[in-house]
Amino acid sequence: MWLDLLVAQLCDKFPSVEQKAKELDGTYLVAIAPNHVITLSLLDPTHQNHEGLMMSAPLPTLPQLDLEAVLMELSEANFLQQGTGDSLISLPKGQENPMLQLTFNTQIHYPAFEELVESFVNYVEYWQRKIINYQNRG
Repeated sequence: MWLDLLVAQLCDKFPSVEQKAKELDGTYLVAIAPNHVITLSLLDPTHQNHEGLMMSAPLPTLPQLDLEAVLMELSEANFLQQGTGDSLISLPKGQENPMLQLTFNTQIHYPAFEELVESFVNYVEYWQRKIINYQNRG
């Protein structure tokens, strides 16, 4: 499968990148750095002709103090695509941590995939710092 090849190439090229797990549905957990684990998965693993992949990473827990301000900044970032690239910040039902998520076409070639992962991790780091700054205000 295409995702298997992309993950293998990423791990081969960068010794610090480690495949942590592969789930039965084809979802990968990949450690990019000690504090950055991203999930790579098919958008619809049950469909034979999957049309897309998703990359996601958890962000820190939102602080209760200034929660409204943090949520406004996250919403604004999504709406204006500032500080997210083509990613979206979501708050999955039943979870305390927001997620940064990016969907992309399965027909991506490795050099573009590598660039996408690098850019995605940069956005994850940016939002981790922003949310931690809000947490430290309290």
